[in-house]
Amino acid sequence: MRKFIGWLVKMDKSGFVEKAGEKAAKLYEWAGDTERGEKLESIIEENSKNLPDSNDKSN
Repeated sequence: MRKFIGWLVKMDKSGFVEKAGEKAAKLYEWAGDTERGEKLESIIEENSKNLPDSNDKSN
């Protein structure tokens, strides 16, 4: 699942998957499952940092 989510983040040029993943991670943390929320955030971060537009979401 980790590879699939990473692949989705890399393939999505609009940033939708990254934003949805961040919202899901916050929901996990709100529900008390901080470990799963942190894992999801780390997957998204490690796969989005290699994207050329990861710092500029205005495009």
